[in-house]
Amino acid sequence: MKIVSVKSPEPEIDSEVSSFIAICVPRSIRPTPVRNRLKRIIREAVNDSIIMIQPGYYVGLLPKPSFAGLNSEERKIQVELLLRKAGLLKSIKMNRI
Repeated sequence: MKIVSVKSPEPEIDSEVSSFIAICVPRSIRPTPVRNRLKRIIREAVNDSIIMIQPGYYVGLLPKPSFAGLNSEERKIQVELLLRKAGLLKSIKMNRI
C-alpha cells in the first residue's frame, strides 16, 4: 500500500478538525465487488488509527490487491506503520506520576 499526504493549505482550517482520508482503489482491481470489499477492509484497518492522525491533513491510501489477503491484525499494523513512516501520527504524551 502507498500513502500520499498533503498539509491543508487552508489557513482558516481549525486545528481541532480531523484529517480527511481518501481510499483510492484502482480500476485494474476487478470486478467491482472486489474493489468495494477492499475499500471496506481498509476502512476497518484505518478506524483504530484515525484518532492518532494529526489534524489538518489530506491523506490518500492506495492499496495493492495483496492487502486483502492479510489478516485483520496484520492490516492494522501495516496501516499504522505507513502513517508513522509518513509522520502523520500524533506524538502521545505520557503523564508521569
